[in-house]
Amino acid sequence: MTVSEGQLVELPCRMLGITSKPIVAEWKYQQSRGQSPLKVSYRRRVMPRFRRRFAVKSWNYSVEDGEWDFSLMIRSVMRDDEGIYMCVISDLQSAELRQYVHLYVTG
Repeated sequence: MTVSEGQLVELPCRMLGITSKPIVAEWKYQQSRGQSPLKVSYRRRVMPRFRRRFAVKSWNYSVEDGEWDFSLMIRSVMRDDEGIYMCVISDLQSAELRQYVHLYVTG
């Protein structure tokens, strides 16, 4: 995903076909390959380092298609936000979804 600096960005994270509430939902961020990922959020709580501009979309659940939405919002995206973002959602039945978004920020 490529965005311009200063934009509001929504990084999608959706899980289909899960009927129970997820027990683990988190976002991680890796600025470059080889670095240890940083935890951005756990459930709805954003870690202190990221609170100023990052927010997790409220748990949105669609009964019709069994879809959970745990998208990450970044306000006023900056060059330093560029990197690989990983969303992990898992439920009580051990179903797990990992989604990766590579964010590129242009000046």
